[in-house]
Amino acid sequence: MDAARLALYDRELRMNPPLPDAGFRIERPGVVVRLVGPSAAPHDNCIIFSKLDPTDADAVIRREIDYFAADGRAFEWKVHAHDSPADLPERLRRHGFVPQGRETVVLRDLAEDPPRKTGASSIVIQRMDDAAGLADFVGVQNETSDEDHDWLGQALSRELAADPRQIEILVAYAEDRPVATSYMRLHRGTSFGSLWGAVTLPALRRRGIYTALAEHHAATALGMGVRLLTADANENSRPVLARLGFRPLVEVEGLVWSPPR
Repeated sequence: MDAARLALYDRELRMNPPLPDAGFRIERPGVVVRLVGPSAAPHDNCIIFSKLDPTDADAVIRREIDYFAADGRAFEWKVHAHDSPADLPERLRRHGFVPQGRETVVLRDLAEDPPRKTGASSIVIQRMDDAAGLADFVGVQNETSDEDHDWLGQALSRELAADPRQIEILVAYAEDRPVATSYMRLHRGTSFGSLWGAVTLPALRRRGIYTALAEHHAATALGMGVRLLTADANENSRPVLARLGFRPLVEVEGLVWSPPR
């Protein structure tokens, strides 16, 4: 674990996070940092940072449940491996939170590992800046998942409207068909960019398309003066990201609480 970069990550992206758009707000009730968004869904509402004392951690958890429940909101608690107390995930589960799986935050320093040229020459990568492009983005997302990603298209549309220089949304095309997606947030006022939404249609995987998308993002980030790129990597994406120069920073687990139906 890189202690200095982890401290920077905590300070810039968790304790003082930039907002995606005007529909979100940050609240700091004591020892947690809340992100509260425009909808009642957990992807818009999150505890992004917490530093709890074991003696009153359960009381803080109950307070956060009461806060979000008052508006009928589900919310996610992002627990990083160095957060306190050490048994926070177990405490959250006892309070009705449902684990969403573990991931590893990985980091690439573009000054040390700059963007590379890729060989996916048959693929055309386009940056999406309008509704038509976002429809292609959402279509690929839906084709690779059982979830309807219309909410994501709407969220990205709001982010584009708020500041198009701070988000890069990419769709890869093979023979004019959208086959893969990725997007990058460049977090204003920080040292970081972050990669999200990387999916490729099953028939075209293992052809270097994700690598081409990631290197496109890396070149954009470096051109904008952003040095550090992060991604939340699962077991499938982590080996690919490792080949691109991303190194483990910290493990993270998301747990979601939902109001009773």
